[in-house]
Amino acid sequence: MRPGRTTDVLFGAVNPSGRLAETVPIRLEDAPSYLNYPGENLHVRYGEGLFDGYRGYDARDLEVEFPFGHSLSYTTFAHNDLRVAADDDGRTVSLTVTNTGAVDGREVVQFYATGPQGIVRPPRELIAFTAITLTAGAGSRVEMRIPRADLAIWETRARAWVVQGGEYVIAVAASSCDIRQEVRVTVAGDPVRVPLTPDSSVAELMAHPPIPSAPKSSAS
Repeated sequence: MRPGRTTDVLFGAVNPSGRLAETVPIRLEDAPSYLNYPGENLHVRYGEGLFDGYRGYDARDLEVEFPFGHSLSYTTFAHNDLRVAADDDGRTVSLTVTNTGAVDGREVVQFYATGPQGIVRPPRELIAFTAITLTAGAGSRVEMRIPRADLAIWETRARAWVVQGGEYVIAVAASSCDIRQEVRVTVAGDPVRVPLTPDSSVAELMAHPPIPSAPKSSAS
């Protein structure tokens, strides 16, 4: 592909390959920040929290006009043979991407993760992406490294980033709403020691290591 002007894109001399960095909703009222923006008295409350952008739309299973990561193209791409190899420091994800159309093109391969249940988190989160240029009919193997730390969440009680143990779903996609393949992996969790406070639950108290009793003084 060669760089060109807007007319080259319109007439097919150049294949567009840009991706949306935001979600375009069907209605303004669907936006996760609708009830909080623009705020009042020069203050805005970011009430959507973790569910800003595409995470908020996905969590409510809303239809959108154009999803996060969406692109227009004169060709099509297939994503096959998704594999995940594990080691102590993370995961290596690989798959085969094939240009199945009649025009050369550039594909942005997106990787999303869905974490275990038990805490409030988005249904899927973008954890990696890469771009590959393929001539018409060509295919190539794509490999991405996902460090273990990229799966971590902020544990407010421990005030630290920790990896939650359990089953994760790693998905390859063409946009946040166009999931092509998924694979499930089991990830060992980080040990978390939650400090005891007056607000600690009974479960947190029972999970805490016992406090050794003071040694008895011997009689003189």
